[in-house]
Amino acid sequence: MFFLSHLQKIARNRISTSRNYHSHDNAIFNQLPLNKHDREFVWNKSLIIDHLAVYSSIFLSSLAYGIATVLISLKLEANVENEILISFSTVAQITAGAFFSRFLPSLGKKIGMTRSIFFASITVSIATICLYKYISYPLWIFFIFIMGTSLFITSVTRNTIMIDISPTSFRALSISIGSVTVAVGTALGPIIINILGTGENLITFIYSAVIYVISGIIIFRVKKIDSIIRHQKKIAIYRYILHSPKIMISGFSFSYVMCSCSAFSIIYGLKIGLDESQSSLLLTYLLLGNITFIPMSYLCNKFNLRFLMICFSLISLYSIINISKIENFENLHLYFFILFVCLSGIKLPTLVLINEKYKSTQRLAVNSAFTQVTLLGAVFGLITTGIAIKAFGYQGLWYSTGGILVLHLVFCFLNYAKKIIFGEIKLSNFSIIKKNIEPEELN
Repeated sequence: MFFLSHLQKIARNRISTSRNYHSHDNAIFNQLPLNKHDREFVWNKSLIIDHLAVYSSIFLSSLAYGIATVLISLKLEANVENEILISFSTVAQITAGAFFSRFLPSLGKKIGMTRSIFFASITVSIATICLYKYISYPLWIFFIFIMGTSLFITSVTRNTIMIDISPTSFRALSISIGSVTVAVGTALGPIIINILGTGENLITFIYSAVIYVISGIIIFRVKKIDSIIRHQKKIAIYRYILHSPKIMISGFSFSYVMCSCSAFSIIYGLKIGLDESQSSLLLTYLLLGNITFIPMSYLCNKFNLRFLMICFSLISLYSIINISKIENFENLHLYFFILFVCLSGIKLPTLVLINEKYKSTQRLAVNSAFTQVTLLGAVFGLITTGIAIKAFGYQGLWYSTGGILVLHLVFCFLNYAKKIIFGEIKLSNFSIIKKNIEPEELN
């Protein structure tokens, strides 16, 4: 979307994606209408290899992070007794991305997108090795912050690259494949550790670091994309947020709910009386909801994306209300799976829409702004939900997540009502069927 975190504290979906062109010059392509690009688009061997290179880079980076996530959790539990400090480690990693988002467009413009990913991969690999030896908490937070910044760079830049090499008709499916690849790669991390049997030894940290480096090298296959970012206009990130408020609020909301449910699902299971094994399965069933990204991409190609965002927000809210009223927890795992499917229905249309709305010359900047909003949603969700659980018990999880969805829906309806009143849009303009639109450029 965009990071995944603690093994039992938080699991986060991050979207990593990509891009390449036809045989025409990139600058010429930028002047072509979107529909003309789609008519000229054809799959060829080079383009297929470009996509495979990006997906491979995504997978390896996710695998490395899946390994690192377990190692980080083990190190924290062994050396830090205060749970607030343990949670702050995760928050610091997320905050790093939010802080660096304003600098990412400049970085991509100066050194290129593929080089940004490569150097960030080198940096995160060094930070991973440095985390092997716990010396002090401030030093630990420093390396976690460096790691979070580097992961933000690789994640958002890969996202922009894959969006750029994909035609409009393939864009939703491309994001879906990227999301599933992230989930699979991260899930395999703990399995790899068990197979290796090396635990939290230095060699395991080195394995993770080496995989990070390889993921950064592979991306050089699509280095032709770098010329696109040279043409971008310098627009303040906050202007993208103000220009697309419903999309940004949607991104904030799904990140808030997803991170809250992922972080507190195991704790919720334990508090309602499930054993550790059954509680852990709640998180597993949540993450299994990622498999619906592929069929969800079909809906994104057929239906109005804003309609899907609002529709699935209503369904997600309905699911949360039902879970909060459950008295028999026998089918709770299925409810958690359905909830994450509904949340995916908010997430994917939002990701596709934010990348379809703007031209390629501004896509890195708008993805950076969008990711900043989603990261803030994750941080705010973790803090607010934690407070709600402390105040209301395990039901606080549903009060918090349900409340943010209500606010999201209220904002969307009020925004549309205002536009109708002031004549900015007409009721006749509303349609549930997707219409092709030309991407705009914020000046």
